[in-house]
Amino acid sequence: MIAHWDFEEGNGNTALNSSSNAGLNGVISGAAYTTDSARGNYALDFNGTNSFVQVANNALLVPQTIAISLWFKGRPSQVASADLIDKGHGSGSSPYYAGYVFQLPRQLA
Repeated sequence: MIAHWDFEEGNGNTALNSSSNAGLNGVISGAAYTTDSARGNYALDFNGTNSFVQVANNALLVPQTIAISLWFKGRPSQVASADLIDKGHGSGSSPYYAGYVFQLPRQLA
């Protein structure tokens, strides 16, 4: 396991990485802790506009192969193509469009 963020802190603006790899804590921006969680005691509630957890660039986050698992609870008002995970893709990336992005492909009913 490269990293694991379970958002169980319950307060503050740091998402602690509970894997054995150092340097992968995240900074929470615009999201609030909630107890409306399917797993554990807490979850982060993202507003769907400008809330995110940012983890500094690290070579560990660019493996040759990758498996990603996540739990999320979408809102009916969630926009289509909303990014769930985004690692350095787009015009600001080097090389251009390096990295990966996982999106919710449609609006929830």
